[in-house]
Amino acid sequence: MRVYLNPSNYYNFSFDDSKAYQAYTLESPDLDEDERCCAYVERNSRSQAIIRRLFQSAIDEREDDGEAPRLPMKRFTLRLSSTPGNAARRQFAIEKVIATGWVKSAAGDLEDHLEIMDDEPESILAEREFRQKARRILRSRESWRDMLK
Repeated sequence: MRVYLNPSNYYNFSFDDSKAYQAYTLESPDLDEDERCCAYVERNSRSQAIIRRLFQSAIDEREDDGEAPRLPMKRFTLRLSSTPGNAARRQFAIEKVIATGWVKSAAGDLEDHLEIMDDEPESILAEREFRQKARRILRSRESWRDMLK
């Protein structure tokens, strides 16, 4: 599912343990505009490591610019799951990070190909460069389509 995520402090019902889960506010263009949900990812999981890295890079960039760190919502494509009771409460578990952004790689799911190590931010930088190249390719394809019309 295509989503915007932002860290949250809302823990309740099946996800009431802040030591076991990290909470996020979830919005999606696939849902009604006023419909917000909660998403939870297990701490110390691969998914959480990827998500945390991207929010940390946003904090670092803003601090480098001399601005107060704040966490803007980030785009992700995620695999979510829920039980009927949790779905009614609009609470979902993050099972897997498919992509950071809304374009899925032809190589497959990001989480299957990206190594996350606490002391090596290069993996996220490499993934960011990959996304930039993918955007350039998509723009060039659109340019060719426009020229052929």
